[in-house]
Amino acid sequence: MQAHYTRALERFPAEIPLPRVRGRTDIQDSRYDLLAAHAIEISQRPIPESYSAWTPKVAALNASHFAREDRPKNVFFIVTAIDNRLPSLDNLSWPLWLSFSEIRPEKCPPNMLLTKRGGSLSKPEFAPILGRKAKMGEDIPLPQTHAVLWAEIEVQSTLLGSATSLLFKRPGLRITMSA
Repeated sequence: MQAHYTRALERFPAEIPLPRVRGRTDIQDSRYDLLAAHAIEISQRPIPESYSAWTPKVAALNASHFAREDRPKNVFFIVTAIDNRLPSLDNLSWPLWLSFSEIRPEKCPPNMLLTKRGGSLSKPEFAPILGRKAKMGEDIPLPQTHAVLWAEIEVQSTLLGSATSLLFKRPGLRITMSA
């Protein structure tokens, strides 16, 4: 088992090359094995799998990781899907992390972002850019920007939909993104 693990760590740098970084580094998606394979200093969140940080108390633990003085200098963010779903992100730590980071997507493999800690830590500011109702199946265009966009989506059933769900299982909700 140990030999298999060692061989896998030796293969990763060639299979998934990461840019050189200095300082404590975290990685979203729990791929700490990639950091270890690249000999990158690891700064792990209290709850490494962000999708497990679904209560406010547990999510606050991860948020505190990014608010500390010794917070990571770098964070790799791997955009992956679980079971064809959008990545789950806890709603407390990622806005905080993004508020002090510079995003550098051009230096990473596909589906990965590198963020580097910028200057001072500031509380994230959220301003509505698109507040409206939409119907299922409707396209919702987002503004073209280099800024980070954070979405909060509230889904409400119609009266007929609520009544139908008493008899039948609700269909899954899908979100499709395109550039």
